[in-house]
Amino acid sequence: TLFLDISLELSQQRITQRGVTKDRIEQEAQSFFYRVRQGYLQYAEADERIKIIDASHDKEQVAAAVIEQVSQL
Repeated sequence: TLFLDISLELSQQRITQRGVTKDRIEQEAQSFFYRVRQGYLQYAEADERIKIIDASHDKEQVAAAVIEQVSQL
C-alpha cells in the first residue's frame, strides 16, 4: 500500500488552484482532514507494508517515488 502524504495546507492550496468546485469530501472542515491523515500515518507506522510517499513534490517526483517503491517489490 502506498500512502501519498501531503500537508493539509498544501493540499488545500492545490485544491484551490485546480479552479473547480470542491466535492463533498473537499468541503469538510480542516479537523476532518487532520484526523484522517493522522489515522493513515498511524496505520503506516504500524504496518511495514504501507509505504509513505512525500506527495508535496511535483507530479514527476511523486511518480518517480511511486515507481521506485513498486519496483522494489
